[in-house]
Amino acid sequence: MSLLLDRFNMLAPRSRRRGRKPTRQRGLRPDIQGLRAFAVIAVILDHLLGWPSGGFVGVDIFFVLSGFLITGLLLREHERTGRISFSGFYLRRVKRILPAAVLVLALTVAASFLVFNSARTQSTLVDSIWALLFAANWRQAIVGTDYFAASGPESPVQHYWSLAVEEQFYFLWPWLMLALFAVSVRLLRAKGRPRLIAGTAMLVLTTSSFAWSIFETSTSPTTAYFSTLSRAWELGAGALLACVSPVLTRLPSRIRPYLAWVGLGGMLISLFTINAQTAFPGPAAALPVFSTVLVVAAGTGTAKHHGLYVLTNRAMGYIGDISYSLYLWHFPVIVIGTTLLGHAPQQLGLLALIFTAGAIYAYHLVEDPIRKSGGLGKLKGMRKRVGGGELKVSPRYQMTALSLLAAITAGVVWTAMIPPTQTPTALAPKPQVSSPAEAAVTKTPQLEALQSQIAAALAATEWPETIRTAMDQALTSPQASPDIAPCGMGAVDERKCTWGDRQSEHTAMTIGNSISMTYVEALRSAIGTNGGWKLMSYGMFGCPIVDSANVPAGTMDGCSERLDKTIEAINRVKPDIVFVSGVGSTDSAKVQLAKITANTKLIFLPGPPGDADLHACYTKISRPADCVGKTQPNFGAAERSLASDLKAAFVDSSNWFCYQGSCPSFVGANVMKMDARHMTPQYATYIAPVVREYLEQSGIVHLSQVVPSQTR
Repeated sequence: MSLLLDRFNMLAPRSRRRGRKPTRQRGLRPDIQGLRAFAVIAVILDHLLGWPSGGFVGVDIFFVLSGFLITGLLLREHERTGRISFSGFYLRRVKRILPAAVLVLALTVAASFLVFNSARTQSTLVDSIWALLFAANWRQAIVGTDYFAASGPESPVQHYWSLAVEEQFYFLWPWLMLALFAVSVRLLRAKGRPRLIAGTAMLVLTTSSFAWSIFETSTSPTTAYFSTLSRAWELGAGALLACVSPVLTRLPSRIRPYLAWVGLGGMLISLFTINAQTAFPGPAAALPVFSTVLVVAAGTGTAKHHGLYVLTNRAMGYIGDISYSLYLWHFPVIVIGTTLLGHAPQQLGLLALIFTAGAIYAYHLVEDPIRKSGGLGKLKGMRKRVGGGELKVSPRYQMTALSLLAAITAGVVWTAMIPPTQTPTALAPKPQVSSPAEAAVTKTPQLEALQSQIAAALAATEWPETIRTAMDQALTSPQASPDIAPCGMGAVDERKCTWGDRQSEHTAMTIGNSISMTYVEALRSAIGTNGGWKLMSYGMFGCPIVDSANVPAGTMDGCSERLDKTIEAINRVKPDIVFVSGVGSTDSAKVQLAKITANTKLIFLPGPPGDADLHACYTKISRPADCVGKTQPNFGAAERSLASDLKAAFVDSSNWFCYQGSCPSFVGANVMKMDARHMTPQYATYIAPVVREYLEQSGIVHLSQVVPSQTR
């Protein structure tokens, strides 16, 4: 996901001489244009199709190109004039990047107001402000966005994070270069060696950043993915290449093809060997980064490109030209478009046509004209010429745009003619409970009453007005009530994270990740606050039950310590029962749970079925059927397997959320889930009588003397 794509066209403006072809840029290396095309295609395929698994490494390719081209520009200017014009440099940056970026941000925010629910619209607006300030990467790191497995739907402007990284590099690196040149002249009298000075500094910075990237990836992978400090070495690799480029001109011609093809092979390998489970960026990003360095080095200082026609052909050159616009447009169109149309192949094809057409028009009518303008006066003159109809676009581009417009029109008609994939709506009959008298003698009256209400919710064809308000509130509410949430962060204060009579004879404990935290409300309401039981919470947000010695990437900071504290607390407190919700791999979880020495009973309790995300499915144009989920065949598979292996109990909680395999987003006046996996605190309280009934009926606990703290 990188916006690094095409920032570099300004390095060599297109020739305006008569007789020159206006459709190509003089001085732009065909191999670098091809690398841009290669990178943007990889990123788009990853976002559109989820293939190849490592398509996101296109970002790393762009970082290398960015560092190489920008550093080369600054060095050549300093060698030519003895100085660096910061006003000229930053004016070119603004003209090159800002207009197209602002256009896409404005249209994305407008589209979100028309499509998304109010909570997601507000989030998109906030994300766009951060993106406009070139701080989107730190926004993503602060909110804890996991690029590979975000708990909610993606922000349509999430891809701006890479532009932020690049602009932060642009802001600091020229000033550092100038300071180094000034110091070298005054103290070292090395005025004629700017490349050696810049290269030495960048070598130190790149090495330090790479070491930090490896460390941060192992300790805080989400932050590492977006961090400028963990990504700077990738731009630094390109900058180092620019510093030694005069040496590269002396490379023997016979070895250049081998370097180029080895580099291209390395990039291809990285697309298919790196995936969401790879520790990234450090050190895995070294493969695409070093491979890109080889390809660029092979083409430096020569007009021949060693048979790399796969990169240097005219089609790849044009894609390289519009790669920045392509990158800007593709992600919001995919995110908003799939919300409206779904993910069927014909819809995805239509979306590809739309963002490609948008990128072409934006490039020729906004990005390229503004980039070429010589200043504000010339820009005003250009606007007058555009307004007077004097802007000329080559016939080639006119035909390309018209062809795409025709293709989009055909795609819209095609899509309209194909019946949309219907979300299976369970207009199900209510469970038959003939009369209150019959219900009173059934073994599970609370569950049957809940099932009846779930079936009624499944039959709804429109959102009740009260539910729309509740939905907006649920989407922005925390995952646990204010007195429970602190127990899932930092150190556990047992005094504040225990509910019920502290002198109670029996103790229950909850452990696991955020799913465990959402169950605390239901369990403490079910068990009650007076009558022989107390409940303790040792769960932690973002920390599933895994082996504390081998905590995987993506867990919350401090997870390993919390897992060890949890085992210590169980062995010390010796609770009667431990509810386990939210586990990692079964083998790893088994290793950790085997550390329990206390005579306690484990109860594995899976969370709600997680195939319908309220953030994505609930929009201004959606209906209740759009947010109906399904109970998957493997529901609770990890918990069920662990229960079998450890001779523990497994609770099939699907009937608390679903009826006959279909799961609505609300029941009565209560919103069931706030995203795909977490029930709301309100719904947790709502189902407490059902949970209590289950615990008693199954013999897990005996609560005959306990009065639930809250009931329906």
